[in-house]
Amino acid sequence: MNTELRQDPVSGQWTIFSAARDHRPRDIEAVTQKVGSGLHPCPFCEGSEDQTGGALLAIGDSLADDPNGPGWRVRVVPNKYPALNQTAEEKPWAATTICSPGVGLHEVVIESPHHATCANELTPENMLGILHACFQRLLFHARHPAWKYATLFKNQGAAAGASLEHCHSQILVTPFIPPQIQTEWDRSLQFYQSQKECLFCHLAKRERQTGTRVITQTSQFIAFNPFASRFAWETWILPRRHVSCFENISSAELMELSSLFLKILATLEQTVPGAAYNFVLHNSPFHCGPTAHWHWHWEVMPRTTWLGGFELGTGCYINSIRPETAAAQLRQVGSFSS
Repeated sequence: MNTELRQDPVSGQWTIFSAARDHRPRDIEAVTQKVGSGLHPCPFCEGSEDQTGGALLAIGDSLADDPNGPGWRVRVVPNKYPALNQTAEEKPWAATTICSPGVGLHEVVIESPHHATCANELTPENMLGILHACFQRLLFHARHPAWKYATLFKNQGAAAGASLEHCHSQILVTPFIPPQIQTEWDRSLQFYQSQKECLFCHLAKRERQTGTRVITQTSQFIAFNPFASRFAWETWILPRRHVSCFENISSAELMELSSLFLKILATLEQTVPGAAYNFVLHNSPFHCGPTAHWHWHWEVMPRTTWLGGFELGTGCYINSIRPETAAAQLRQVGSFSS
């Protein structure tokens, strides 16, 4: 079977495409199991608000005066087991420091008051509330001079790092720019300085012209499987207009994105039932203002195989399904028209 090497123009990472990897003998469980927390009552369900601590933000139709009572649709709370949990008020964090107190913030976005365990169980109102909550928290954290970046991410399923099955995503605020974001920022800046064009706009234009990797286009967004996809069915969602910060999204775009995002996730879950996945927002770092070379986007990464020593030791990936094939499958399952 033919193999192929492709390099991602944004990150510089290499992917080996090898269909033969799908034919390996297996006697180990596939990466599609659910978490199954067994917690009763679930701390994220409506009625268990006292188990999560005070709400940082609550979105609903009629919350009255109490964001810590029933009636919410999406709720943001502090993570009870935070990766970072110290404020930067007493001692500013220096970029030159290689060891520092655990300065940062860690929050949980509870995506439904009901015990939803997958995107197929979320409503469009839930998805709109999730994105609106993320938007509001980004605006809030961007005002603090010590914070450099906020990573918005979701771990769906045990193989993707989830510890509770109730649908939720997370926000991790750091006083540094994560290395992968910094690399993408630098490479996109180099491309702009050389070509006088945003790299992401260039990629979106190329994908529209090629068409084979596009899952769908709306009036304001494009969803496609990237050229050097690290994971089978990996999907990127980009705004069609050039905009560097997610915080600059319009109300109309937010509404359209929520519908598209929910359908993409639901289609993925139909295509690979039970598959674990992550999604991450690649946003502009705080305090940078609008830039001509950076373009915010979401990356959805199914975890249908384990990362092995090659991936972890090299930063390169092995994928058994080319993005052209993956996009065609998603288009068919989701009844998309590109």
